[in-house]
Amino acid sequence: MSDHPLPAVGSLSPSQAQHVDRVCLDFEAAWKRPRIEDYLGDVGEPQRSVLLRELLAVELAYRLRSGEPPAPEEYQARFPEHAALIDAVFAEVIPEGAAVPPAPAATGRCGPAPETGADPSRTSPELAPPQADSVPSIKQSPSLPEIPGYKVLKLLGRGGMGVVYKARQVALKRLVALKITLTGGHAGPQELARFRTEAEAIARLQHANIVQIYEVGDSGGLPYFTLEYVPGGSLSARLAKSPQQPRAAARLVEQLACAVHYAHQQGIMHRDLKPANVLLAEDSTPKVTDFGLAKQVEGGPGLTQSGAIMGTPSYMAPEQARGETKAVGPAADVYALGAILYECLTGRPPFRGPTSADTLMQVLNQEPVPVRRLQPKVPKDLETICYKCLQKEPHKRYASAEELAEDLRRFQAGEPIRARRVGRVKRLLKWARRRPAVAALLGMTALAVLLVFALVVALDATRNTEQEKARKARAETLGSVQTTLEQMGQTTNPDTLVRLFEVIRTQAGKLDAAGAREAAQTALNSMDRTTNPYALDRLSEAFARLAPMLDAAGAREIARHAAHRMEKITYVEALRWLSQGVGALLARMNKPEVANLLASYSIPFPAHEILLPHLGNIAGRKFASLDEAAKWFREAGDGKGAPASRDKP
Repeated sequence: MSDHPLPAVGSLSPSQAQHVDRVCLDFEAAWKRPRIEDYLGDVGEPQRSVLLRELLAVELAYRLRSGEPPAPEEYQARFPEHAALIDAVFAEVIPEGAAVPPAPAATGRCGPAPETGADPSRTSPELAPPQADSVPSIKQSPSLPEIPGYKVLKLLGRGGMGVVYKARQVALKRLVALKITLTGGHAGPQELARFRTEAEAIARLQHANIVQIYEVGDSGGLPYFTLEYVPGGSLSARLAKSPQQPRAAARLVEQLACAVHYAHQQGIMHRDLKPANVLLAEDSTPKVTDFGLAKQVEGGPGLTQSGAIMGTPSYMAPEQARGETKAVGPAADVYALGAILYECLTGRPPFRGPTSADTLMQVLNQEPVPVRRLQPKVPKDLETICYKCLQKEPHKRYASAEELAEDLRRFQAGEPIRARRVGRVKRLLKWARRRPAVAALLGMTALAVLLVFALVVALDATRNTEQEKARKARAETLGSVQTTLEQMGQTTNPDTLVRLFEVIRTQAGKLDAAGAREAAQTALNSMDRTTNPYALDRLSEAFARLAPMLDAAGAREIARHAAHRMEKITYVEALRWLSQGVGALLARMNKPEVANLLASYSIPFPAHEILLPHLGNIAGRKFASLDEAAKWFREAGDGKGAPASRDKP
């Protein structure tokens, strides 16, 4: 059991005090009657006593608001080693003779959720102003501090390291905000040092948008200072109702940025800017307050240990979230101003998780939801200004709060702003830097897909190239064959004909069916242009070589032309070669087509002995004569098909 009934937060290290505050916040957020034991954990003294005191104070406040009278014996039975501490907490929260307030009237089925006035996202010492009815029994509490020259009226707010009261300065007849240390006269050296640092920071700042300090003093070992009383409540309370209009939000944050720039010029960084630390005067003038975490750029060693995370996660710059105390400079305040602007525009902070740890991970690893996705009517320029403040890297933010204020002024005046929107490529690169493993995997996958695609394209291009080469080669071969056949029909020189025929013999096999059809037609046409027996023989032989290469459609057409030529040729050798070619064509035709061809043309007798074997192969039998074959094919075709035209093809 601790020597002091109310253990001092100042006796803890900053990380221990932060742990106490964070556990209390999680306890408040989960309050539907959580068990204190589940939140104490295994921490040792004096941290355990401090944590028990804070958790017990939270639970008593909730039970009082719900109209449930708690009893100290209940908790002393659960925590017998801390009986004196429990008595002290009860005396503070429920003074003797104070009435337990009635439970709030229900609205709907379950009634409204209890409101504590605390900011559920903070992890550092702060003064969160409660709702007017959050501590109803304290207004008449006889335990309100007594400070000579002041009449303390009521409690305004309580944080991890300080308590603020509304008081009246008797001599000057004015209302003030009176702040004392959380543990009163029991404050340790470190807590007192932070208290003095805050007072000194405020005393150095004389600005219309910063809450002013009036007096610093000590009453019977109880340090205190008094501040300007700002009656309009906090910005967080106003934003809880609805987001601000874009121009109003720009004007408000411009004023805050000017105040923050002034503080930076005086060598002071706030490090805990957020809506709860912005108070509003009766005319809605914003005023920055709570310099409890302020850092003086020039001076002795700081009170924050390296690695300690001090600030409020939802408004904390990434370098603060990583605990990089030495890296936290004016850019961290610029980031917080951007977070305030974001909340003014959207009604929610840029990052907010179910716990403080979740929020910190979002700050470090995620991008905020686009402002215009939440509020489409927000101008793009104002969204751009907001994003520039919220850049993860300090050097990519505004170089100073003054630059931010100037860009907000330009926006309000309808002038071009200096900030530029982050393009999709840059957003992708930023994402890749934050998630290198996932980005590397996706990059390798994309590279593999691109390589496969490139390979397919290359193969397709190669195939197309090869096809084009083959097409050109066939066209060149066909041209050569056709030219040669035409020359054969124009010469009578046997040696020339032999040479030309050799070209046909070597080139004809390179033609496709369409090329062979055109070449065969050229050969037949050339036969009409010559009467030279030797030329007719060579052309007929060329036709016989080309005929087997034709397809069925080509065979039907060319066979008619060849049969027409056979009727006019008297040279037996040429006729034999023509017959050989026609026989090959007949094999490509059906029975009715063969019957029509035989009935339509008068085939010379010397060709019969060549055609009959071909016709027999088609019919699967032997024929004694061409007439017998014609009759068989006519009957087999059942008379289908009209006789071929007798016109010259």
